[in-house]
Amino acid sequence: MKIQTFSIVVGGKKCNANCPYCVSKMTGETEGCTDRIEDINVRNFHKACQFAKMSGVNTVLLTGKG
Repeated sequence: MKIQTFSIVVGGKKCNANCPYCVSKMTGETEGCTDRIEDINVRNFHKACQFAKMSGVNTVLLTGKG
């Protein structure tokens, strides 16, 4: 099976883009979702990006509780 989409979950309620098509608005409140800014684990992020590249991913999806 070929991986086509690399989904990146943006933590917390940090996003302020207010996109009309945002999935997070359709899913209601999530328990434990905070406004706290978390540090990105850069090592794991780079590993995930390399895996996506090696797998031939053609789409990146940023998602979260905006």
